[in-house]
Amino acid sequence: MPYLTELHCHTGEVSRCASIKNDELIDVYVNAGYTSLTITNHLSRFTFGEKNRDKYKGSDAWEEKIEFFLGGVTHAKEAAKGRLNILWGVELRSNTDNNDYLIHHVTKEFLLSHPDLLDEKVTTVSKWVREAGGLFCQAHPFRDMMRVRNHLLFDATEVYNGSNNHDSHNDLALVWAKRFDLTMISGSDYHRQGPPPTGGIITDEPIRTNEELYDVLVNRRFTPLHPGEMPVYYDKNIDEDLKK
Repeated sequence: MPYLTELHCHTGEVSRCASIKNDELIDVYVNAGYTSLTITNHLSRFTFGEKNRDKYKGSDAWEEKIEFFLGGVTHAKEAAKGRLNILWGVELRSNTDNNDYLIHHVTKEFLLSHPDLLDEKVTTVSKWVREAGGLFCQAHPFRDMMRVRNHLLFDATEVYNGSNNHDSHNDLALVWAKRFDLTMISGSDYHRQGPPPTGGIITDEPIRTNEELYDVLVNRRFTPLHPGEMPVYYDKNIDEDLKK
């Protein structure tokens, strides 16, 4: 039996740019046949900024910010009611550049112990994540406004990003990953109600925990969905509107 796991999605309770609520998100993924869901909410200055005050009402204390960030995962588990395995990661955008980085297999303790995470250079963050036993990956590296970084910083790269709002140039990401033998991951980058999710990985074994996901990714016991392809439901009109 094949198992389908999402590696990149957002909940409206946390990510500023997401509108789908946890109960709706769970229904979407159950109906689409997924067995596991990795929530990778945004962790950036925008997550806690004035424009997100309808969601984040805490102080500037790092501990409160992390509690809010991980609260989205707690709520998703409650909404899932055992219908999906709920995992979590991070989509980081630091204050030092405008790239988006996916982080898998770190702990709450790791986040709490790095209150300067958003202000550090990406080279340092990559080192911290790897020393803590995590995976540091670049999301949609060839999307407009992104900058490709040294491949040695990364354990994996997203060769399919399924957001229907962007042409992430997944074909270029696939060439890049093959050139440097990077692990190739796939994610829907799901933010709001609309077309069903199309990204993720297929495995022959269930993925129930962050530890099991780490083992599968490190040992490449998976097949990524749609590597190098355009987003299945890409809407050029939305993409152009976002650039205005």
